[in-house]
Amino acid sequence: MHVHPLQFSAILSFLCSQLLVSPMNSLAQQKHIGLFEGRTDVGTIIHTGSVTYDPASQTYALEGSGSNMWFGNDEFSFLWRRLQGDFILSARVSFTGKGVEAHRKLGWIVRSSLGSASRHVNAAIHGDGLVSLQFRTVEGDTTRELQSTVRGPDII
Repeated sequence: MHVHPLQFSAILSFLCSQLLVSPMNSLAQQKHIGLFEGRTDVGTIIHTGSVTYDPASQTYALEGSGSNMWFGNDEFSFLWRRLQGDFILSARVSFTGKGVEAHRKLGWIVRSSLGSASRHVNAAIHGDGLVSLQFRTVEGDTTRELQSTVRGPDII
């Protein structure tokens, strides 16, 4: 998937199935990737994720593997940046290729940690066009969802 930044009134972060924003505790020193501080695999993943950044077009291409962020543990490739206070996140996004999973996701997410069972809220576009607000209010709990009537937007 590719992400084209539109506006950033604060700081961003990005995840393979979703774009993510997260206050991080302690992480190994990582190289900055465009506007982001690092890329991390969250949870037990099969294929290590990767990211490339093109500064001329300000686009990010993120690859990764994982599982549906629905139950009590998440698995995904995560491009992130720390945020505090009020912020607005916006990006033009698209999946690359058809994919093999209708529930692959991309979007913005706010997490309380990099732990796989972290509390979170995310705005996600699924591979089949579904748009939803998903959230986990208690660490390790099931993710809940509110579905939108909008299908397959390119801005989130």
